[in-house]
Amino acid sequence: MTSPSASPQIGPWRRARPLLGTYVEITLDAPGAPYPAQAFETAFAEIGRIHHLMSWHAPDSDVGRINRAPPGHWLDVDPCTAAVLHTAQMLWERSGGLFDITCERHLRACGLLPADSSGWAVARSGGMADLELDDSARVRLRQPLTVNLDGIAKGYAVDRAVAVLQAQGMTTGCVNAGGDLRLFGTEGQAVSLRDPRQPTRLWSLGEYREIAFATTGSYFLGVAEEVPSAVIHPASGQAVTLSGCITVTAPRCMHADALTKVAALADAGGLNLSPLFESLGAKAHLFPPVSEETPHGLCAAHQ
Repeated sequence: MTSPSASPQIGPWRRARPLLGTYVEITLDAPGAPYPAQAFETAFAEIGRIHHLMSWHAPDSDVGRINRAPPGHWLDVDPCTAAVLHTAQMLWERSGGLFDITCERHLRACGLLPADSSGWAVARSGGMADLELDDSARVRLRQPLTVNLDGIAKGYAVDRAVAVLQAQGMTTGCVNAGGDLRLFGTEGQAVSLRDPRQPTRLWSLGEYREIAFATTGSYFLGVAEEVPSAVIHPASGQAVTLSGCITVTAPRCMHADALTKVAALADAGGLNLSPLFESLGAKAHLFPPVSEETPHGLCAAHQ
């Protein structure tokens, strides 16, 4: 997913930094105002903070601490991490287990995450039912388990960046984290979708406002060709084959991000999860293969 171009001299202004395992791009438009340096710095700092809190790779992150925690003891985590965990738990319950942050062992087995070289994760086979949360930003494991928030944290970081930008007085802009993006402001902004089989090619989706997008497909996997996508069924451990790509639109990018995986798994299993999507104001759109000149599926209700 891409956001609109911008002029660095007179605005709208666009800046990008490597964060969240991708490049995060922020576009701001404030006609007649000076360059919003503080807004950019504050937003990137918040994204960096979320990145560290929820990094699977950092042993001192909240995720790293959870993954090494002994069962039976309460662990304090940042309120942002707690918010994401509560949302993940809600989505797991309401999706019939399709959204599962405890199946990262399958991601390691497929080569989508590095293999565990220390051996500590071998005996950690607990699941979502073993993850206990309270209202005080604390976590307790009933059984040893490991979590990975890559399927939801990026969208949450985008939402946090938008909140920070709006608190800084920014009224119109876009935060794009490698395809998880959110538009804010009353002005329409052009959005394009990368072709999953030819990522340098873009499909124009038109102009949108006050909406978040997230897309999943076989983009830049960098693993063996036999892995068809990064969407893993939590029960079987098998990757889902996607003929095109799935884009989810929602008011919040965290929901859009997580629901791309639910939509991919529901489509493969023929499940009806319309009540879940409707309750979150979300819509899923399956785009055709590249033989189609223009993708179809985005509805005008969000335009």
